[in-house]
Amino acid sequence: MQISNKIRLALIALVILMAGAVDNVAFGQTRSITYDPTTGKSGSVTAAGVSGTNAPAIQGVTNGVPVPADLTQALTDILTAIRDAAQDTTPIPVLPEATVTGGTTGCYKAPTTASTNATLCKNGATAVYSFDVRNPTTTPACLRMYNLGTTPDPTSATGYITSYTIPASSSASTADGGFIRTLTIPITGDYPTGMGFAVTGGGGTSPIVCTPTDNSNAPAGIFVDLQIK
Repeated sequence: MQISNKIRLALIALVILMAGAVDNVAFGQTRSITYDPTTGKSGSVTAAGVSGTNAPAIQGVTNGVPVPADLTQALTDILTAIRDAAQDTTPIPVLPEATVTGGTTGCYKAPTTASTNATLCKNGATAVYSFDVRNPTTTPACLRMYNLGTTPDPTSATGYITSYTIPASSSASTADGGFIRTLTIPITGDYPTGMGFAVTGGGGTSPIVCTPTDNSNAPAGIFVDLQIK
């Protein structure tokens, strides 16, 4: 059921006219009102008119303190508008969902080999939206990120931005290692030149330490999926 402007306007008018004065407001019932708390003038009003001793003056009723004559008309308008809206079978227009253009692209390494796995994802300004890194092995590794328009050189810190530790699985059978991270706000400022990564070992340290120039090999079998734009 659509709520038309007519209903909205009638409701606003009724609230303004009856604010502080309406005791019972259920539709289809007599409205008991107290118009002036100082003198105690009271009465009842329906869509048809008013009644009662010392009732407020509505549409020519002179006893009591006058109130705007369009009160009963406002009540009538509300009831009429609700009736019309209930009978209205016009379909409610539904706006189509906005079409997302220029979606993200996956940059993958699936799976890694026993190397540094240097990969160029994009030459040019890049935003990173999510990381999905799975490590079914029992050996941790490092995901190293670079601001470069060419394939990174893991022996050099050139273009290096940051590293993420890739946790190992608790056992070969559980395959619960790695991490998944979806960013509410994408990383947009770190990769103005381009974006690449490498997956390396941690130099044999325990716990693993990811450094900008560690060139040790990562374990084979890690899956990397970066969603970028």
